[in-house]
Amino acid sequence: MGKPVSRALVLSVGIALQVLLTANAEQTLQPRPAKVTARPQADRATVLAGIRPSVVTVKATGQGAAADTLGSGVVVGSEGIVLTAWHVIAKAAAASVVLPGGESIPVSGLLGWDSAADFALLKVAGRTLTAARLGDSDRMRQGDSVLAIGSPLGMEQTASEGIVSAVRDLPDGGKLLQVTAAVSPGSSGGPVLNAAGEVVGITSFRVEGGESLGFAMPINAVKPKLAEAGRVTPLREVVAPDSETDADELYARAIKIMPVGPGEKDEQTRSEQALALLKSAAEKRPDFASAYHFMGECLWRLGRRQEALDSLHKAVALNPKLIGSYMDLGDMYVSLGDFAKAAEAYERARALNPRLPRALHGVGVAYRQIGKLDKAIAAFREEVRLQPDATAYLALGLVLAQAGQLKEAEDVIRAGIRLQPQSGEGYNLLGMVYAKTDRQADAVEALKQAVAAEPDRAEWHRELGRAYMVSGFDQEVQQRDKRRADQLYGQAVEALKQAVRCRPEDPETHHLLAGVYYQLHKGRESVESAKEAIRLRPDFANAHFQLGISYLALGNKGGALDEYKVLKDLDPSQAADLFREIYP
Repeated sequence: MGKPVSRALVLSVGIALQVLLTANAEQTLQPRPAKVTARPQADRATVLAGIRPSVVTVKATGQGAAADTLGSGVVVGSEGIVLTAWHVIAKAAAASVVLPGGESIPVSGLLGWDSAADFALLKVAGRTLTAARLGDSDRMRQGDSVLAIGSPLGMEQTASEGIVSAVRDLPDGGKLLQVTAAVSPGSSGGPVLNAAGEVVGITSFRVEGGESLGFAMPINAVKPKLAEAGRVTPLREVVAPDSETDADELYARAIKIMPVGPGEKDEQTRSEQALALLKSAAEKRPDFASAYHFMGECLWRLGRRQEALDSLHKAVALNPKLIGSYMDLGDMYVSLGDFAKAAEAYERARALNPRLPRALHGVGVAYRQIGKLDKAIAAFREEVRLQPDATAYLALGLVLAQAGQLKEAEDVIRAGIRLQPQSGEGYNLLGMVYAKTDRQADAVEALKQAVAAEPDRAEWHRELGRAYMVSGFDQEVQQRDKRRADQLYGQAVEALKQAVRCRPEDPETHHLLAGVYYQLHKGRESVESAKEAIRLRPDFANAHFQLGISYLALGNKGGALDEYKVLKDLDPSQAADLFREIYP
């Protein structure tokens, strides 16, 4: 027979359900991709031949002291409607459109515009033009191929190939397409095409000094204005006041230099520079809600947490419809561990868009953390209904397991695994459910699949070691085949050692390792592992208890009494148990 199993070890063998989603402020919970079907693709030569008649050059004559500007455009209505970037004509007294054959036609005015979104719809009178086909920018995903067409530096009909490198959120719920296709002066307003030759955006700006960092305004942001286009407004009537234009220019410059993701080169410097520009924009236009939103992002990157929160709260106070600001607030509060405030922020985002999977996911995560499991389950069920992907199923399975609904949890997790069999997360959760239902052999097999899929995940090696250890505890195994129990303990040791190699600073792994060594009669190894767990976490009561009984196994009653004295302050119940071990 092996040594009696320690109470501390018994307390630790219930496998802890792990948090499926961590809300990292740097990646700000990326939007969940919708399920899409494949689009037909055409060869590049065919695509370019089809779009050329619709691509134009836009020449704007500055009003007053404003400089003349040169940009690109695309015909989006055969009755003479041309789409370009707002900043190309923002200070124009007059403008003209140069067709592919070289003919120049004056612009009679604007049919619609959005300075914040950086687009304008120009009206060209007296001509029937060839309109481009418009696509659905919501279908564009990271890695999709794109072609950008325009007049960089005045060189008309220049094509540049690339991919969508990211889809960036804007505070009002809109998006920007980050593309690797070259964006140069004169390209602004030119069409960005998908693989089928449809316009999915127009080039807006590039990041100064950044490699392959161009941005395009998605075509879906333009469609509502295009649908309601009616009265033609002369250019002179829509030129923005200097203060507003200056604020927009400062804002645009800030967006250009802001880091797009965590860990970028010069992230701190660029965040500070962008922050200064955004502050200036807000000074010129005090109600500039989007400027406050991005100020919050910069402040967060700079580690100024409270100022970041204050800035985002200012943004939603100025514009309560900034869904992206509520989402960022939720992400930040999750990062700070304030899940009640996170839930409130995500709920505000959900109220603005009840069908937004990302908001539902945030709501579910926050409610799960504060113990409102029914609300968490409801949110994740709705997420699964709207977007039945692996992430949604696994999140629902996790909270169902936490609520004790283990049969349904198993079914839901299996559904997630079927959708994403290459990920270890589903197998890890499945192993946890098996462990909670005393199916240790099944837990071991599931966790083996998890570590095979992602061998660098320390916590999964740890849980595999725990599952082996619990299997060795089984009384039937102990009574029937002591060698089998020792074999299981040996496998637990190997799994836990691998966990230590992946993450040596985890005190729980060292504590479990101490317990397994204790069962294998390896007292010295047990003592050393327990000491390491305590070194990493001095108030770890279970590890102190384990160290006490490991000392006893080596005949060191004095060492055990020292641990008893420590436990009297940390955990009186465990202190009493250890005392009974010392003086049976």
